[in-house]
Amino acid sequence: MSRKVTIQGEEFPSVTAAAKALSVSRNTIVKMLNSAPSSFSIEIDGRLVTSRREAASLLGIPYPTFCSRVSAGWSQERLVQSRSFQRRDQPININGVDYPTITTMLVALDIDQSGFNTLKRECGLSSVEAVDVMLARKVA
Repeated sequence: MSRKVTIQGEEFPSVTAAAKALSVSRNTIVKMLNSAPSSFSIEIDGRLVTSRREAASLLGIPYPTFCSRVSAGWSQERLVQSRSFQRRDQPININGVDYPTITTMLVALDIDQSGFNTLKRECGLSSVEAVDVMLARKVA
């Protein structure tokens, strides 16, 4: 699916069409578009954010996903409503001990992060359930 691009005030139906019309390579057009100053801004929790990377981080959305949504024309309201609450910096309580992040908990309990993630993904376990399994394996 091609997207319209504007270069030096002239609109083209696609990057390829712009490259042909301007007699330059497609890569040159892509570089021009990527280096152009962005006029992006979004309000998140009453704060004006001008960086896409920072906005994605605040919303808990992977940066490439956020950029794809912006490019697809999602409204600011829809972008903000799509926030993820499954962020890595979520606090977690294991056996009565509060940890500020899952990563901090994994390090403190000496749990292998890749094994933890595999259990969650392949077995559909919650973080707490995966920790219980990993700790049981260490005892056995």
